[in-house]
Amino acid sequence: MELMIQRAQSKFQKLPKYLKLKYVSSTLERLAETAAAVWHLGRELLLAVPIPADVIEREWYAAWASGSESIDTEVQSVLLEKADSFDVTQHIPTIKQLIAAHIFNAPIQRPTVELNAIEVDNFNLMMKKVDYDVSVYQTWQKKCCNVHAAQDHARHAHRLEERKRYTDAADLFLHSCTKILLWDAKAESVISDLMTFRRDTVASPFGITPDKVPTVAFLNWASLSLIPSSVQEKQASVLTWFGEPDNVR
Repeated sequence: MELMIQRAQSKFQKLPKYLKLKYVSSTLERLAETAAAVWHLGRELLLAVPIPADVIEREWYAAWASGSESIDTEVQSVLLEKADSFDVTQHIPTIKQLIAAHIFNAPIQRPTVELNAIEVDNFNLMMKKVDYDVSVYQTWQKKCCNVHAAQDHARHAHRLEERKRYTDAADLFLHSCTKILLWDAKAESVISDLMTFRRDTVASPFGITPDKVPTVAFLNWASLSLIPSSVQEKQASVLTWFGEPDNVR
């Protein structure tokens, strides 16, 4: 809950003044789900890799709570996929970077040997060569890690963008082409809503009068015993209105 509140406050403070509106419940539910995932992923990481707790707190929890979009995108992608083969140490680029940094910072203990002057010089020369090779290899690993992390982030962002595009298209279709009503106390209220929808949503955009809009009415009474008699009367009244010659084509 603390993570969710911190994230919500951080995002709200960064918004322009004209966009600072009260959060809706669906936004807070998604934010709470993401916050729970961030918290438990951090706990799983501590169990899998001995990374210092303050590093997890600073680079993972505090980074997301302060508004990190990369971590948020990665976690939302994990929540979207829900893969059975998910591994906290492999499938989140930011966590992979934390693990790599932890490995690179591990101290290297070098053995000491008692040799004569020539053997010591030869050994020191060999160690310098090995250190150079290790340094080159670590640099190469870090560069590859950054490239792979960027690719993973781009792939996750593309999936989220595709999902948003599909969701927006579905919302546009539902808001512009459909009308969902509940039975009111009177059938006249339903008929009034239908007439308003036909006039404002269907007829007006095409510049025609409502009586020119063709109407096809369907009434499903396949399971008549499951429909209360009061509802049947309302449905019959609405169907009667649809059945007038001037309204049905």
